[in-house]
Amino acid sequence: MPKGISLHLGLNTIDPNHYGEDGQLYGCENDAKAMQAIAKAKGFSSTLLLTEEATTRNVIAAIKHAVNQLKAGDIFLLSYSGHGAQIWDKSVDEPTKEGVSYQGQDPKTKIDLFWSEGPKDETLCLYDRMYWDDELFAQLAHFAEGVRILYIADCCHAESNYKALETTMPPARGLGLDKAMQITQLNQTDYDEAWYKNRDFVKANNKLKASLIQLAACQDTQLSGDAYPDDPHPSGVFTKRLLQVWNNGHFNGTYQQLLNQITQLIPQNWDQTPQYLLEGASNPIFEQQKPFTI
Repeated sequence: MPKGISLHLGLNTIDPNHYGEDGQLYGCENDAKAMQAIAKAKGFSSTLLLTEEATTRNVIAAIKHAVNQLKAGDIFLLSYSGHGAQIWDKSVDEPTKEGVSYQGQDPKTKIDLFWSEGPKDETLCLYDRMYWDDELFAQLAHFAEGVRILYIADCCHAESNYKALETTMPPARGLGLDKAMQITQLNQTDYDEAWYKNRDFVKANNKLKASLIQLAACQDTQLSGDAYPDDPHPSGVFTKRLLQVWNNGHFNGTYQQLLNQITQLIPQNWDQTPQYLLEGASNPIFEQQKPFTI
């Protein structure tokens, strides 16, 4: 019988000693608890890491545990609610924007072009430091062939980061590029150790043997809305609508249909477009299953 393991991360704040601020958010812990409730109702063995518990050490250990436990036919569910960020492409695996040329430009213009249009990595802002998409991808690459991975990311720059109508969008769940650069420079020793102690995550031949479906709160160039500060039941823009569509399990469509209905509930004047992404081995049965099926 298939086994399901889930990991739910929700960070309302980040470590001010590392980031220079606590990055106060309001709905992330509630998002993680709500996603865990769905997982438990569907029979998953579940771990919840909130704010100060959601460190890189704990997250890496939890994913390693799942890797060691799951085999073909099993499923791993990962949900993240918190800040997302972008930083330079350390592993040189991101495409350069089409039409952008650095030829013939003076040094300052080259730098300006790179930061505005050049290739960037997406990161999850875990409590103690930013966690690169390459690092996450390298961990997911250890899952066995035939394992299903469902990744739900409710943060800014969410796409591929393994990423009554209100008139004003809530505060964003993201750090700006300048801020992310500053954090990296102020904590260079920490990031050098993360990058160079284990170089697996920068190997170009890393591939997923498992099958991954990502439901991302927005495109990698967009921001994802948090809750309003005065909301008595705070939840992120994306997760709030996911819960609405899921309707305590009464939803009977596919992952793609779930994502489509979530998108329809987000006001069109908000610059937040949820994304459905596939990675790794093709698994049409997984794609057609009711969401959260073990």
